[in-house]
Amino acid sequence: MKKSKLLTFKRIVMLTISILSVVTFGIAQTESARISGSVMDANGAAISGATVSLRSIGTGREVKTVSGADGTYSILSLQPGRYQIEVGQTNFKTTKQEITLEVAQNADLNFSLEAGAVSETVTVTSDIPQVDSTTSALSQVIQGREAVDLPLNGRNVLELARLTPGVTQGVPAGFATGVSGNAETYRARNTGGAALSVNGQRTQANNFLLDGVDNNESLVNTINVFPSAEAVQEFRVQTSVATAEFGRGGGGIINSVVKSGTNDFFGSAFGFVRNDNLDARPTFEQSKREFRRGQFGGTFGGAIWKDKIFFFGDYEGLRQFLPVSQDFASVPTAAFRTGNFSTLTTQLKDPLTGLNVCVNGTTTNGILCTNGNGVAFNRLDQLAGNRLNPVGLKYLQAFPLPNNGTGFQSNYVSTRVENTNTDTFDIRGDASLSTNNQMFGRFSKGRFRQTTTSRLPDLPAGFGSGTNPTDTQGLVVGLNSVLSSRVVNEFRIQANRIKFGYTPPFFDRAISADLGIPNANRDANLGGGALIGGYNGQLEYTGDFGPYLVPQNTYQIVDSVSFTSGSHTLKFGGTIIRRDVALYRPNRGKGYFFLIGNGDPSQCGGAASTGNEQADLLIGFVCNYQIGPPFGTVGTRNWENGLFAQDDWKVSSRLTLNLGLRYEYFTNPTEMYGRQANFDLATGRLVVASGNKDSLTDTDTNNFGPRIGFAYDLDGKGKSSLRGGYGLFYFLDRGGIDNQLAQNPPYSGFSQFNYTDGVRITLSGRAPNNSLDSRLATGALPLGSVSDVNLNNPQNVTVLAIRPDNKTSNIHQFNIQYQRQLTDNTALSVGYVGTRGRNLALYYNLNGNIREAGTNVACPNGRTTAPCYTNGGRVNVRDDNGKSQYDSLQVQLNRRFSNGWQYRAAYTYSKTKDNGEGAFDSVADLNLNFVEPFATSRLDFPHVFSFETVYDLPWGTGRRWGTNWNRGLNAVLGGWQINGIFRAQSGQTFDVRRDGVRVDLTGDPYTGNNSLYLNRSAFTNAPATRFGNLGRNSLRGPSGQQVNMGLSKDFGITERVKFQFRAEFFNLFNTPQLTPPNTDLNNTSTSNGFGTITSTYGFTNRQIQFGARLQF
Repeated sequence: MKKSKLLTFKRIVMLTISILSVVTFGIAQTESARISGSVMDANGAAISGATVSLRSIGTGREVKTVSGADGTYSILSLQPGRYQIEVGQTNFKTTKQEITLEVAQNADLNFSLEAGAVSETVTVTSDIPQVDSTTSALSQVIQGREAVDLPLNGRNVLELARLTPGVTQGVPAGFATGVSGNAETYRARNTGGAALSVNGQRTQANNFLLDGVDNNESLVNTINVFPSAEAVQEFRVQTSVATAEFGRGGGGIINSVVKSGTNDFFGSAFGFVRNDNLDARPTFEQSKREFRRGQFGGTFGGAIWKDKIFFFGDYEGLRQFLPVSQDFASVPTAAFRTGNFSTLTTQLKDPLTGLNVCVNGTTTNGILCTNGNGVAFNRLDQLAGNRLNPVGLKYLQAFPLPNNGTGFQSNYVSTRVENTNTDTFDIRGDASLSTNNQMFGRFSKGRFRQTTTSRLPDLPAGFGSGTNPTDTQGLVVGLNSVLSSRVVNEFRIQANRIKFGYTPPFFDRAISADLGIPNANRDANLGGGALIGGYNGQLEYTGDFGPYLVPQNTYQIVDSVSFTSGSHTLKFGGTIIRRDVALYRPNRGKGYFFLIGNGDPSQCGGAASTGNEQADLLIGFVCNYQIGPPFGTVGTRNWENGLFAQDDWKVSSRLTLNLGLRYEYFTNPTEMYGRQANFDLATGRLVVASGNKDSLTDTDTNNFGPRIGFAYDLDGKGKSSLRGGYGLFYFLDRGGIDNQLAQNPPYSGFSQFNYTDGVRITLSGRAPNNSLDSRLATGALPLGSVSDVNLNNPQNVTVLAIRPDNKTSNIHQFNIQYQRQLTDNTALSVGYVGTRGRNLALYYNLNGNIREAGTNVACPNGRTTAPCYTNGGRVNVRDDNGKSQYDSLQVQLNRRFSNGWQYRAAYTYSKTKDNGEGAFDSVADLNLNFVEPFATSRLDFPHVFSFETVYDLPWGTGRRWGTNWNRGLNAVLGGWQINGIFRAQSGQTFDVRRDGVRVDLTGDPYTGNNSLYLNRSAFTNAPATRFGNLGRNSLRGPSGQQVNMGLSKDFGITERVKFQFRAEFFNLFNTPQLTPPNTDLNNTSTSNGFGTITSTYGFTNRQIQFGARLQF
């Protein structure tokens, strides 16, 4: 689409949405419930004119309607909660029933009135049927009681979403879990954060809602405001074919509601403490690590003006001292750091002469010296002419000495310490302005601080080391208006903000400058160390890219109308979201010395190398040097708008059709001053934005998402149903801070200087081009200048190219399910759920090497050999050729809480395939021009089972036995509750690669032993001209299972006030949660080398927590 037509279309869409919002047309009914049904006599004849009254037990709000000529009724826009419904008509007895309406529920409740006087009352004791006979959407509601009662490690309520069929955490310890300390996702990282993979989709494909409005961070699409376990009333996890009112998510829609006040004052105060004294020793570690955790807070709600104005507030704090998982690093031995590599079991070569460092004819460490230079075996310190680089020596000597065996790899072990401080609160007010107008407002704020020490004592090392500050806040106001007995309007407006960042370790020290490494500490905001590393096997990476800060503001308006017309319940409306995202970030501002990986010349275009990364630092050169400006500030803006219409048509008393259409209009980011650029793949030019409205890409204007479904009441009694549907969903996948066009030169980005281009760089400086003598590296290191880059022929820079015609990522969802209510409170669901992902974001380096002909992406500029461009850096491309496939059998047995007992069991049998992971959790080598084949996904977990239960033991006051016990006996034996969660799932998929290339499989890969998991003899390196025959993600790690259990005791203080003592056991049986094995074929260590499993997933050893809770 041409730019002029695109802008015209954009104006039309924006104008349409604006008009709709002004006239209050739209739907924000994302958290509201509705109830409908029929009123019949004993013979099944319709009763018209019957009065249906619904009263909120908590707030006293009452809504009335009358049944139509066909006996049907409908009440719209109801807040989730407990209600009393009363149905009456002349010459019939009045029927009363207490029911619970859940978030975003479309409840179906039919009444059969008995003949008699209206003054007579019939009380129905059952709740709304659990079988859904009104919608094809698959979902599950997690009640606030479950969030409070179940043993949740860290009290992270989103962990309960994984009790839903088809929902996993995604890649264990992946980016979205925050386990590695990623600034965007570290919150609640010891319990998986907000990581949810729904029906085989990426974790960034979800849509989080809170009180009916957007609750998403925009760069990686994680959650903004984390709902507190004490504050959340309930949340619904919608997994398949949600109605057209829901969009912006192709995975799950997680719809949470914060509690509101009632006519009665209520609240809680709680505290949970944990330390290492009762915890189990982590598997593979020799001793327990010191651990302290305290979580505390409270809630309070009630009425300011009975039946009119209500309030609710909550606060939660966390103070945690946590030694994170045991880390292994490769550090120089005492001899290596002096230049003496004589104990090394490989032959080193002198890059200057090309000769081996040894004496011809001698044999050392089993190696016969040929082509030697006459110097003792690997004794770089004995080379003539004072060859050792003094800065390289200082750098190696800054490492700690080995403390883990006598080997050369993984010879240092440390335990990093993480300190976390968190404070969050919510304040909500609700007001009944009149019978027909209900208003609410909520303000939420959170402050999160996490600091993780370095892996090494005097050098910054270890991913996630440093401080991650995050601040969140959100303000929302909503108004629900009943325009008539059949028409309801809902309006929401909100503003929220999330600000996250990163401060490196040792930020207050000029680490690199003190060692003599230039450029790194040239600015006050660039403390710590330059990034130095290769493949991280022969020498531990140190340093970082520098600090950054990313504040994001979101502004949203949603407005809606819902109405009934005969057998149709219609909804239509729209939403407007504007996101402002600022990026304060120096990109490689301190410099990045990329070493020749494992000293292998083939990994750096044939560069002269010693054969060892540590030795290269002393007498050789680095593979490339990357450097960016010491600062970077840009601000982007984009829109996420939507329109939809939904018709739930009750074709007959037993058949309902769900027909909807949603249109999504997502714009690509523009920069407030036009400071962004895109790399043109056809011409090799950097194209600069023409102004602050130029996104440099085409906006996909074809995002129409139909929703079609049916629900059929098989027995006509609401006890059995068959339902199914199809829907097309769109979602945004921006790829994180690294994958924004505002990070490109000439405004950001970095310059890259390569050995293969003749540039010779060491830690001390630059040598003349094409020199092989590192002693000459005394010249100034290049600073580069992205602002002066030649736009027509950018050199020595890495660039990002987003294909202008990329389509919006989309997911096709479909399902068919059978439901059967087994008892009044127990229901069984069995169904098939499938998804097909299309236009998913993929990333590859178009300037990378080609391993195997036909597996690379063709050069758009017509070149037939690698590299495609001569800019000397990577050309990272965001493409839309990603795809996924998911097919599953999903079974669930659910008993809602009744007579002191509730349980939920879920089993999923599935297969997931894709052709890449996108921006996160990728294992691809970006030095290759290659797109992963369509094969088993890293999100593939064929078997997943979960079970949770809450059971009030039947003894004591108010229980089945012991109601009349005396106070002393009841205090000892009464008021006990036991609860638990059990999970089991297949192991993580993986494969074996050398330098990013899958190897050949020549035998049985498994040993049958979890310690030495892989059979090394079954794997060989593939020839240089092809990828190995080992299938992508064709191997699987050990399966996992875990039991969490809680035991609590209630002490009654008054009729309404109780004190509760709790003990919770996470991983009760201390079952090791094993990670996949080491897949580095270069690592020959017998203790932690290839094929061995030497670690468990973090925070999974048995932990015991005690708590106290006061409730009134």
